[in-house]
Amino acid sequence: MRFCQAIFTLLFCLYAVAATAQYKQHKLFTDYYAARGIGSERVWQRLYVGIGKHIVSGRAQLHYNGPDSTGKQISIDYDRRLKGSRSFVLHAGTFFPITLFSDNSGLALNIELMGSYAELDYDSIVFYPKAVYDRAIPYLILGVPVSLDLKTGGDVSLSKMRRQMFAIGAGVVTCISTPSVVERRTEVPVTAIPFLKVEAGVFAGLAFKLRGVAYLRNAININKSYSNVFADDEIKVRMRAGYGYHLSLIIMPFSYGWRTEEWY
Repeated sequence: MRFCQAIFTLLFCLYAVAATAQYKQHKLFTDYYAARGIGSERVWQRLYVGIGKHIVSGRAQLHYNGPDSTGKQISIDYDRRLKGSRSFVLHAGTFFPITLFSDNSGLALNIELMGSYAELDYDSIVFYPKAVYDRAIPYLILGVPVSLDLKTGGDVSLSKMRRQMFAIGAGVVTCISTPSVVERRTEVPVTAIPFLKVEAGVFAGLAFKLRGVAYLRNAININKSYSNVFADDEIKVRMRAGYGYHLSLIIMPFSYGWRTEEWY
């Protein structure tokens, strides 16, 4: 009986020693992975560029003072749905791993430069025969989005073996826009707009991702006046809209240099 107890005690101690050795070995591997994964020597392999559409909607109110088709002076209001046409967004950036949750997931700081253009448009208005008013207002925005992203997949380990990629993130874009005219006073607004984003991608020779970004506050607030549009008249245009959404295709051009083997 005592012999069995001694054998059991010996086996238990050997198991504990083996488990401790495995933990230490795994910890060394984790430290090595973190040093390689979070290190800056491969930051260029995380660079990306993207192009997409800026989707925006809102309301446009127009007030017309001027003659009608008979020459009688009228004052009339119109309300139209506002939409973005001939729009695009361009962005380029990179991300810096902050911490790793596993060999395939982690938290990263994403920083990029973004430029977005849209023509704010609405349905045309007929004031009197052959006098059709249809004027789009260009709207250009330049900003620096910064976000914290939860990431999983190949762009965490920079591995071609991890073909699928997914990320969700939240952040703020600090941006300026083209001058808007508010009651004839030119202003260049600087604002910070919070946003949420989601990405899904795959490695197919290069890393490709689809990204959707939703902005969480109103950003478009424009009042403009036009005189002598058709005759001795004036049209006041007021636009109110949220910043909208970005849908874009992301390409990581230097992902061809990602690893082709796993570290475990």
